[in-house]
Formats: sequence, C-alpha cells, structure tokens
Amino acid sequence: MDLDKEIRYFKEYRKKLIQFIIVNTCYSQTPGYYKGQGRVKFKPRQMLGFLKEISDLEKHISKLEFKTDLWN
Repeated sequence: MDLDKEIRYFKEYRKKLIQFIIVNTCYSQTPGYYKGQGRVKFKPRQMLGFLKEISDLEKHISKLEFKTDLWN
C-alpha cells in the first residue's frame, strides 16, 4: 500500500473516532436524551480504551510519516 494513502487512512480514522467521542459525550442532562438522540453513554474504561487507541494511532502515523521522510 502506498504510504501516503495509508497515512491519510489512519488520519481520517483518527478524526472520525474523535468526532464519535465528541458527539456522544456532549449531551444534555435531560432524561431520555440518549435514547431519543441515538447517543451512547461511555463508561470510564471504554473512554480510556478510546484514548489509548487514539494515542496508538498517533504513534503509528508518526512512524509512517518518518518512513516517508526517509524515502524522500
């Protein structure tokens, strides 16, 4: 796979994951909001998992960008 395409894929995935977290954690205190809006409540362990995945993605993207810099 072309490194530039791979970098774009992982950056897009990271962006969509962050947007998913933001959309689902910005909520109203109104009862029933989650069900009515199709939102998901995250438990602390799930949020830590998301943050770890984002961190791992950033490390992977950095490695790919470093490889690209070496080849250019």
